[in-house]
Amino acid sequence: MASVKLRKSKRSAIDRSASCVVQRHDLFDLERFARMHNLTVAEQRALMGIVSGRSVLEIAALAERSPETIRSQLKRLYAKTRTSGQVELLHRIYDPMFRKDARSDDNPA
Repeated sequence: MASVKLRKSKRSAIDRSASCVVQRHDLFDLERFARMHNLTVAEQRALMGIVSGRSVLEIAALAERSPETIRSQLKRLYAKTRTSGQVELLHRIYDPMFRKDARSDDNPA
């Protein structure tokens, strides 16, 4: 039973971690990025792990998934975003189009 409680707390931890990353990186509009690229919840979780600087093994441990599952999710994420890896993905994420402070609806002309 203790392992069940631990697993629940780990899930809560990754959810809290993902929301903290969004708050710390307030310029990044995850919801908009996810909608534009039709990302699944699992792909969004993998994305937030990458944005927060976690390794595949760390993301897998927090998500209670195998590293192969996370790698598979990242490959789909790269395909959907037409990127070739983490560096290019991070460049795409921080493109001005996805910056909250640079969006036209946030900055009236």
